[in-house]
Amino acid sequence: MTSQPDAFTDDEVEMMAVAMSQPRAMTSMINWYRAIRYQPASKANRIEAPTLLIWGEQDFALSRDLTEDLEKWVPNIQRHYIPHSNHWVQNEAPEEVNRAIVAFLTP
Repeated sequence: MTSQPDAFTDDEVEMMAVAMSQPRAMTSMINWYRAIRYQPASKANRIEAPTLLIWGEQDFALSRDLTEDLEKWVPNIQRHYIPHSNHWVQNEAPEEVNRAIVAFLTP
């Protein structure tokens, strides 16, 4: 499910379907999210590097609320929200994602 009908080619969809159909693939993907959900906030878990978070505001799986209160883990975070994008921002809004990354990396 995407916000842009042409965000993925048929070949890309097929490749993802094959990858997700492998034994334990779906469980592994879900377990990744489960594992990061309950990480305690400690100095050992902090990301000190400047960090850019690019987030699709129409994400069907992860709400924008999840992007709030991240400073305890990532004190130097910048957020870039894409209002017309869903979970797959790099495919749905590649030009805007690229502009955000270039702006972030340009001193």
